[in-house]
Amino acid sequence: ATSGAANRLTDDDVPFTRELAARVAAAIQNARLFRDAARFRTILDTVHDGVTVGDPDTFRVNYANDAVLEQLGRTRDQVVGHTTPDWTEGVSIDQLRDFVAPIRSGEEMARSLDVVRIRPDGTRVPVEIRWQQVDLPGEGPQMVAISRNIRERIETEQRLTQLAKAEHARAAELNAIIGAIGEGLIVLDPGGRVTLANPTARAIIQPLEDWNLDSVLARFDDPDGAGRAAFVNHGQTVTLRRKGPARQWIEVRNYAVDDDPSTDREHIVLLRDVTAAREREAVRDAFVGILSHELRTPLAAIKGCSAALLLEEVNWPGSKRHEFLQLIDNECSNRQSTS
Repeated sequence: ATSGAANRLTDDDVPFTRELAARVAAAIQNARLFRDAARFRTILDTVHDGVTVGDPDTFRVNYANDAVLEQLGRTRDQVVGHTTPDWTEGVSIDQLRDFVAPIRSGEEMARSLDVVRIRPDGTRVPVEIRWQQVDLPGEGPQMVAISRNIRERIETEQRLTQLAKAEHARAAELNAIIGAIGEGLIVLDPGGRVTLANPTARAIIQPLEDWNLDSVLARFDDPDGAGRAAFVNHGQTVTLRRKGPARQWIEVRNYAVDDDPSTDREHIVLLRDVTAAREREAVRDAFVGILSHELRTPLAAIKGCSAALLLEEVNWPGSKRHEFLQLIDNECSNRQSTS
């Protein structure tokens, strides 16, 4: 009985018992938190993005996953306890504080920043870091930085930039060639819109307010629709008369942009001023008609052939010149024989 009385709890023992129970509960809770934290770290070590957790004021790292260690080329002991600027090029603590200020004030949930991390061997690793603030139980606000290696993205962007520059150079060269050629060149899209017209084409067709097929055709005499057909059908050629005082003759020739000559593709149309050639042909045809009518007497033949040879507008082929000279010689011989 005496022993039982000695082990019996009294009112004086209640505070101690309560404190002991609270400590046991806290120990159990801490064990659970430690177990959850260990599980969380294991999960973070399996992701490819780097993750650090640190103080939002000093940016001193208190946790770093394996991906960050690989990015930095350092051990965990070389990272934990150090600050982000220790291995970041051109970034100071004050600059980071200014950068994350909108996050800490609640104006923004997260912010991203492209930086370059420096490994101990001097290797530069470009990364994109996304900063976000979290509240951890028992630790208060912490700054989480999720980083991703962007070397491949930067190299891709550089290749695309080089390709774009090369394409721009080729486009400039092509535009210079198109602008320098003496023939008019226009490109028509499937809807009949003019997507390109070189200076020669503009000189032939202008003025136009709306560059489309109907507006272009309105500049020509096309009573039978042959001009419209030539503008939209691959491989066709037609000669049209330009409206206006000059009344030029314009040869229209159509080429498909690619191997498919269908009408639902772009077409290149070449415009060539053939007015001078048409006029020379008309003069020659008219003169030959007159010559054939007048060559009925020897003197008319001689006069006609010599006048024909003296025409500067006509470049007679050698056979025709020989024919005229032979006719002059024959008529002279005939006159000698009859005199």
